Amino acid sequence: MVEGSDGSGPGKHPLEAFVRSMTCADGGRVLPGGWRRATVSTPAGAVRVLVLPVSDIAQAIREVEALGPPAGGPLRVAATGGGALRHRAELERGLGAQLAVVKELEAVARGLLTDADGPLAGEQALVCNVGTGVSLASVDAQGGVERVSGSGIGGATFWGLVRRLTQFGDFDEAVAAAHGSGRLGAADTLVEDIYGREASKEIGLAPDLVAG
Repeated sequence: MVEGSDGSGPGKHPLEAFVRSMTCADGGRVLPGGWRRATVSTPAGAVRVLVLPVSDIAQAIREVEALGPPAGGPLRVAATGGGALRHRAELERGLGAQLAVVKELEAVARGLLTDADGPLAGEQALVCNVGTGVSLASVDAQGGVERVSGSGIGGATFWGLVRRLTQFGDFDEAVAAAHGSGRLGAADTLVEDIYGREASKEIGLAPDLVAG
């Protein structure tokens, strides 16, 4: 949800009021387990971000409904990803919203164009989009996108291995642990395992890069 830099912006719809109350760090509500919040400053204003597990959608809907019926008709909400289609009817009915569903790779391509002065302005790009699986997409300067390749080994593979081999029951906790104390060499073959640490530097590859 975006609101003006002066705090102005939409807020009469129950969904907007719910997001604002859940993302307010000062005096805001205690988040349920697995929920996360953030506020990001942009030239257009503050973007309030609320992340929650799919399994808690019904809980979020109940809380929005408890705030009363929407005034002025349904709120138009942009949505993408598989869940946007799978839960579309449930979300529109429960939240008093109208979902404008955009294909995931199209959303990625449009995102690249939002920074008109960025390093990719006017250039063609090859984008690696990691989700449940992995997609490699070619994006042209006009935002046209074409999936050119991909792999079934992605986030779902990581999560399956985490559940099978570790004690973690939360995806974000597992990712944080991997970044904080994980050692690639304990599970993967590294460049230095093949070339040696010094030789790998000579060929321009980091010694701790996964080989493959």
